Order: sequence, then structure tokens, then C-alpha cells
Amino acid sequence: MTKSLLPALALISGVVLISFQPALAGPSSKVTCWMNKVKQSCTIRPAPDDGFQMEFSAGDRPIFVFTPAGPATTLNRKMKDAQGRSWLMTGNRSFTLKEVGGYANVIEVSAP
Repeated sequence: MTKSLLPALALISGVVLISFQPALAGPSSKVTCWMNKVKQSCTIRPAPDDGFQMEFSAGDRPIFVFTPAGPATTLNRKMKDAQGRSWLMTGNRSFTLKEVGGYANVIEVSAP
């Protein structure tokens, strides 16, 4: 695979986010995002366990499902993707996810 993020295979829908809502204005939201500095659009949907799913519009159209791995905070919240990789998330409506280790991918989201 390339340095672009490996797609998560799960497409999950369901639980409404309670303690964290990244850029969500309803069941799903289309927002501007950057994956490793490449601008595109993303669709963000709620996922189980207070998580969220991101589907990207460019390249191989990767899909990621993120769930919290630490307490709610707007500065470096620990997250896990569906493949078990660790990420740090900073922000809330607009936010940044940085992969810890691995390929050191960076996802940035600009809320509407």
C-alpha cells in the first residue's frame, strides 16, 4: 500500500455521538478535509462506541472508523482506527488526527 491510509473495511452506522461530535450536523456531514496535505471532501458519520466513520473522496477513497481510546478532551485525545492503529486527535468541530507511529499520516478536517 502507499503512504495513503489503508482503508478500514467496516462500514458501520448507528449510535449517535454523545460526548464527542466531530463536524456532525446530522446523521452524516460532508466536510472539507486534507489527507497528508491533499485537499478533498469527506463524509463523516456516527459509529458505535462514541466513534465516527470518515469516507474520503480522492484516491482509493479510503474509509476509516475511529473510536476513542482515552477520555474526552480537545487536545491529543487517544483514538484507535478499525485496524487497531493509534491516533491523536486535537480539536472538536474542526480537528486534526495524527497517526502515532506507522506511516505518521495526518488527517485535517474543517467544519462547515
